[in-house]
Amino acid sequence: MGTYPNDEKVPGMKGSGFVTSRTRKQIMAMVCCCMVVAPSTWAFFPLGEYDPFGVLRYQRYIRSAFDTNNNGEVEEDEGIPVYIENGKSGFTEAELEIVYESLAVWERVPQSYASTYVVGLVSDPTSSGLGEFDGINSIVLDVSTTQDLDGDGLPDENVEPDPAEVIAGIDATNILGYNLKLWAVEDSIIDVGGESYLVGAGTIIDNDIVINASAHRPASAGVEPIADLQGTLVHELGHFFGLGHSPLNNVRAELAIAGDPTSELSSVETQVMNHSIGGVRRRIGVTPTMYPFLFFTIEANGSRSNGSVDLAPDDMSGVAWMYPRGSQDLYFALEGEARTRTAPGTGLPSAQIPNGHVVAWADVDNDDTTPRVAVFSTLTSLYVNSPIYPEREGRFELTQLWKQMETESGLFNATYTFSNSPLNGSGYERQAPPGGTADQFDSIDPPTVSSFTVYPSEVYNEAGNIVDVANKDAGTPFVWDFQRQTLVSTDTDRSIESTVGSDPMFGDPNDVCILNVVSSAKAAQGGAGFAGAAQGAQSARSLRDNLLLETALGTFIVDLYYSVSPRAAEFLLSNSVAYQLTARSVQGAYWALDHYRSLLLVLLLAVVGVRALRTRWRQAATASVLLGMVAFGATSVEAQIIPHTTEQLAAKATDIVSGKVVSAQSRQATTKSLIYTDIVIEVQDKAKGSLNKQTNITLTQVGGRVGGLRSEISEFANFSKDETVILYLVYVEGHGYVVYNGLGGKVQVSVSKATNSNSVAVPEDMQTTMQKSLPTGESAPATLSVSEYMAELRAIVKRQEAEAAP
Repeated sequence: MGTYPNDEKVPGMKGSGFVTSRTRKQIMAMVCCCMVVAPSTWAFFPLGEYDPFGVLRYQRYIRSAFDTNNNGEVEEDEGIPVYIENGKSGFTEAELEIVYESLAVWERVPQSYASTYVVGLVSDPTSSGLGEFDGINSIVLDVSTTQDLDGDGLPDENVEPDPAEVIAGIDATNILGYNLKLWAVEDSIIDVGGESYLVGAGTIIDNDIVINASAHRPASAGVEPIADLQGTLVHELGHFFGLGHSPLNNVRAELAIAGDPTSELSSVETQVMNHSIGGVRRRIGVTPTMYPFLFFTIEANGSRSNGSVDLAPDDMSGVAWMYPRGSQDLYFALEGEARTRTAPGTGLPSAQIPNGHVVAWADVDNDDTTPRVAVFSTLTSLYVNSPIYPEREGRFELTQLWKQMETESGLFNATYTFSNSPLNGSGYERQAPPGGTADQFDSIDPPTVSSFTVYPSEVYNEAGNIVDVANKDAGTPFVWDFQRQTLVSTDTDRSIESTVGSDPMFGDPNDVCILNVVSSAKAAQGGAGFAGAAQGAQSARSLRDNLLLETALGTFIVDLYYSVSPRAAEFLLSNSVAYQLTARSVQGAYWALDHYRSLLLVLLLAVVGVRALRTRWRQAATASVLLGMVAFGATSVEAQIIPHTTEQLAAKATDIVSGKVVSAQSRQATTKSLIYTDIVIEVQDKAKGSLNKQTNITLTQVGGRVGGLRSEISEFANFSKDETVILYLVYVEGHGYVVYNGLGGKVQVSVSKATNSNSVAVPEDMQTTMQKSLPTGESAPATLSVSEYMAELRAIVKRQEAEAAP
């Protein structure tokens, strides 16, 4: 395992000690069980999953894991034990200082106890986290080449590549680094050092961060490295503590040569704000460090810096929610619902919007004349297991929003406008990362429907919502009222409760169906009322679809109901007494639907009882048993990605294919081995490379679930059975085919089962290229079919090959 310093204090960091003592304390802390009840959607993106009992488990460290001296408090010199790789195959002394500073960035959040305890340095080559589970958290380098770090024109004698068998191969995939985590989705027993331990559901067991050395060291003297080490580490440490990627951003795409899609592409943020962290006021970027793509912040002097080197408000709120310390009075929450609009005269009900992106736009500089900035966001239906809770698909909760912000002149009360829009790849103002889809930001498996994007974006306004999120500055500004303890409109001084009322915040109320009016109101209450409404609505739908609509009489009853229901529903919404009476009746009907077997049995027994008065008692008793039997017998890894243009992806990939995921099977060789997933893809078309159509290829990635344990690796693309994808692949010796550029190398295809059609969002750089060949006045399409998209890629590849030919 390498050598460890004996009781040496790591400079500038917390703690000291031996691997055995610290690891044992950590494993013993895992015996505690961490129970989390499924909530609404949050204003950041924690990682989690439902266990077999329908309970949502977030992956996090339990509090006692931080408390290394077991006194009940997380003190300054305590935290999650970690080891850092040093020596010829690890971080240099200068790089170690950056690692320590990156750890401190998260520890400076005063409302959170998230912290680490550096136990010591690992001096021997490591397996880059890709070996067996060892229960030891580590931060290591993946060193594949000897680079000239001292500028003498020769390979640095102090740098030694990792052995071939332990190199992760992330150089070829263009990934800056990743977090590899093993955690328990359900209560599990694990073996460590010959001893067995019960690990509570949600507990993080093993946690490693792997950094691509080549991307963070100069290729030659005087050449800037591709990425900033602190920016990558701060991002990966967010995954380390349990935060996932966020689509929230304030970036714009910028080509090194304007109009040339083959030139270098950068994501640039110009929005910054003031904030005092750890007693020091500094300017910070507003785009979260948990944004999945590398981006740069423009400094006051015009220079660029990596946007992930500090924490944005969304990052701070997320880690404070997961690991709260002291008062949380800085924050407030906003709950609401998003639905579609009802077309006048159609009689069709509005529908809840799953995976709508709800954004809080703040005035971060306390200046009404400057544009608002996206500061917090969430998805509707995030972490809602929709097959169980269909009435919650449109619900959302923005939590941990800041009541106050800061300028150089001091604190001010923050104002917000709110919008909802689909994550459909239509630009940064709509908060859609390149190629991003909603299911990439919801770790629940299976994800909720992500292809529902056919609705306009809206900005909330108390006088009537405004279409198009580009009008974010025209929304009603709300500010926290410290006396009334609620949000109030700065325009009318009305509270958020009085402006929204019982209506959805976005879209129209469902006022055309009596049952949906009652169910929606009950769902908003949560708790038992919500659960009963959700279960009852499912029973009513089942009765309609599986019984009534199967007969002519039943179909007539359904048609009659929907012809009178809109007016009745409208009346109920305006008459509270009628609503209460109807709600009780509906609840009774729901109960009857859910207990129809019991009611049928009672009815049959009553009939038999009457018959018993006329016949012999024994015959009636026998009949009741038989009828009762008949009644009851009828009964189912994350790392930051360098943004690429389509031209760059096509040039770097060895193979470009479209296909369907046939299977995604996880496996684990032994109880100590890491979990791997084999993804089988049927190739349906190709734009580059030697892979043939109608053949299968297998991608093997670290991560997956076996039993109650799940292993996850950040920044790598995830796959699910039956999805259709376009992939940029590279062949890596010893690893086979891998997805180039991680998340950025997978293009999601939206498939409509109703029309049997597919579509792919066309990125802006490809639209620019296509525009050049179109007649004047004709615009490049926003979407293409898979075949059309692949044809465009073939044209790009053909041109690149011609340009490269001698």
